[in-house]
Amino acid sequence: MSNFRQITRRNLIRVGGTAALGAGVAAVARPAAARTRNTKTGPYDAIVIGAGFAGVTAARDLRDLGLRPLVLEANNRIGGRVWTSTHFGTQVELGGAWFHPNYHRTYAEMTRYNLTTVVDAPPTSVYVRTGNSGYQSVDPVVTANRMEQLLTQIFDGSQNYFAQPNQPLFRSDLLASVDPLSLADRMNQLNLTTQDRNLIQGLMATYSGGDAANGGLTALAQWWALCGWNAQGWNQMTSARVNGGITSLVQAILNGAQADVRLSTPVVQIAQANNQITVTTQGGATFTAPVAVVATPVNKWKTITFSPGLPTVHADATNEGVGVRPIAAKMWLRVSGVPGRVFAQGAPGDPIASLVTHQHLSNGDNLMIAINGPGLNVGSLAAVNAAVQQIIPTATVVGKKVQDWANDPYSGGGWGMRKPGQLLRQLPGLHQPHGRITFAGGDMTSGWVGSFEGAIQDGARAASQAAALI
Repeated sequence: MSNFRQITRRNLIRVGGTAALGAGVAAVARPAAARTRNTKTGPYDAIVIGAGFAGVTAARDLRDLGLRPLVLEANNRIGGRVWTSTHFGTQVELGGAWFHPNYHRTYAEMTRYNLTTVVDAPPTSVYVRTGNSGYQSVDPVVTANRMEQLLTQIFDGSQNYFAQPNQPLFRSDLLASVDPLSLADRMNQLNLTTQDRNLIQGLMATYSGGDAANGGLTALAQWWALCGWNAQGWNQMTSARVNGGITSLVQAILNGAQADVRLSTPVVQIAQANNQITVTTQGGATFTAPVAVVATPVNKWKTITFSPGLPTVHADATNEGVGVRPIAAKMWLRVSGVPGRVFAQGAPGDPIASLVTHQHLSNGDNLMIAINGPGLNVGSLAAVNAAVQQIIPTATVVGKKVQDWANDPYSGGGWGMRKPGQLLRQLPGLHQPHGRITFAGGDMTSGWVGSFEGAIQDGARAASQAAALI
C-alpha cells in the first residue's frame, strides 16, 4: 500500500513538476523588504531575473564567487512555482513540494541549511473509474501493481535511449525515433483495454496539462530513467517534503546570496550593448550590470522584449511553451463526509484528474489536494463539490483554495513538461548564452525537468556561465 501512495501522490504535486514553485507566509514576505533603493543603476555584477529555485541558486552561487547580484522578482513573494502558505488553519503547498531520494542537489541544500524532511501517511482507500460505470473503490495493491506494469511497458527501452539520464543527449541517435512521440502516441502503441486506458491515460493527461497528446514521451521516460528504470524507484518520487515548507529552502538559499532583492518588479525589457546589460522594469526603473541570468519560466520569455532579439531556439521554446497548459490548477479542498484517507485517479475528460487526502483536520474533515480536469470551473465551489461527489457521493466540499498556475500572470503555465520533439530540437541551444545573458530554470534543465531539483541544477549552471562572461 505504501507503493500505491507513492505512485498516486506523484500525480498531484508536479506544479512545479512540476513543475512546479518559507516557513509559512511570514517567512515568504521577509526577503521583500531587502533593500529598496530607487536607483537608476547600481553597483551590481549580475542581475538575476526571477526568485524561484533557479534564480536564488544562481544568485547565491554568484555571491559565492565574490560577485554582487541583484534579484528582480515580478511577484510579491519568492519561490516561483513553489509557494508555502497557510489555509484552513494549517500549512499548505500551493506549488511543488515533494521530492525523490535521488534529488541529490536538493538534499545537499537542505543539509547545508539544516532543514529536515517529513513523510505523509498513505491512503486507505482508492477510487478509479471502472469501464463506463463510474468510480468504484478498488484494491489498492492490485491497482498499484497494474499501474506499475503499465508504466514499465510505456517506458520500455528507456534504459537504452536514456542510458545516462543526467546526460539526456548521450544517445541522441536512439532518441531520434522516440523524441517525436507524445505520451498518447506511446499508449496507442500498446493496445490497452478500456480499464487500463482509464487508469494510465488519466495519469498521463494529468502530467501533460489535460491532454496526453501534449506531453512528450521522453519527458516522463527521463524521469523513469532518473528513478532507476523501474517502478520501485518511480514510486519514491513523493517520498518526502521539507519540514516547515518548501519556501523555507528557497529563503535559505536566497539568504546566502546576500542580494539586493526587489519584489513586485516585473521586467519588460533586457537590452545589451557595449558589454553591459540594461534591464527595464514595468515601473520604468532601469538597472545595469555586466551580465544577466534570466530565471523566469520559459513560457514568460515572450513577455520580455530582448534587444537584440532572442535566438530562434529560445523564441521557439517560449512560443511553444514548456510549462503545462491549459490545465494546471492545484486545489486544496476542505471536505466533510470522506471515510479514511482517499486517493482517486480520474479518467481522461473527467472534471477531477486526481484527488488525495493530505491530512485530517481537528474537526474530522479531510484536507485534500486535487488537480482539475477539462471543463471544471475551479472558481465555483458548487462545481468543484459536484465533481468531487462524482467520485465520493458522501463528500461535501466546504471550502477551497485554488492556485491556477496555467493562468498565473507570472508563471503562464504549470510544471515543466517537454512537448514531443523539444528535447532534441531545443535542449542544446537553450543552454547557450545569448550574448551576455544566460538562461536558467527547471523547464530547461538537463536532469529532472519540471522540478525544483532541476531548477537548482540549472541555476548553478547558468551562474557559472554568467561568471565566465564577466
